[in-house]
Amino acid sequence: MKTVITFIIGIVTGAYLAAQTNVLHMPTFHLPKTLAVDPVLIGFAVIVVLTILSATGKRGSK
Repeated sequence: MKTVITFIIGIVTGAYLAAQTNVLHMPTFHLPKTLAVDPVLIGFAVIVVLTILSATGKRGSK
């Protein structure tokens, strides 16, 4: 349940910040269209999985 609440709060916060950047005309950073997203996403997924696996190992050693 905490994950769902955190997810919803993240979406609301992101929408609020996007609205503020549009209203205040703050500079935004745009990624180039030629950026290879697949290796970045795969690397991020591997890091997340390794973090989860190491956290579960620490819980099991109590």
